[in-house]
Amino acid sequence: MQIKVARGKVKASLTRLENTPDELESKNEIVIRLQRLELLKEFERLDSELTVEASEIEEFENRYFSLKLKFQNKIDVFNTSQYTSAETQNSSIQSNSNFRLPKLNIPVFSGKFEDWMNFKDLFVSTAHSQISLSNSQKFQYLKDLLSDEPASLIKHIPLSNDSYEEAWGK
Repeated sequence: MQIKVARGKVKASLTRLENTPDELESKNEIVIRLQRLELLKEFERLDSELTVEASEIEEFENRYFSLKLKFQNKIDVFNTSQYTSAETQNSSIQSNSNFRLPKLNIPVFSGKFEDWMNFKDLFVSTAHSQISLSNSQKFQYLKDLLSDEPASLIKHIPLSNDSYEEAWGK
């Protein structure tokens, strides 16, 4: 019974976090809440001690990933607005030879199966689904965030708008 109570406390923490995204007005507030969101491991540990019938992991994971995506999207809005205002203030950045994409806060993916879902969720929310980025910009982000085997799978693909989908599909 104590496990169910402890699991309930973790669920309550998630619910409190679910009620905050619209109230957060600074990037730092969102980053702090996103760090607090690391409740999944604790919930998994507690839930694993219960029977399969009593498990609520699937529902919790759905809520967790949905909220994590909301927080990450809010951070993207801040990043985009900062990027846009910096671009407006300094139009000399328009030269392609000096242009650099803003850094994404995504861990590099080395091909470990257990890291894939986190990498995929973060990459999709911060780059892949962003209509403001061209496919070649998305491809550059992808190349920069891969190492080891994943990087070697796409290294021969030329960096272009047309080749991004091919690289993402590998």
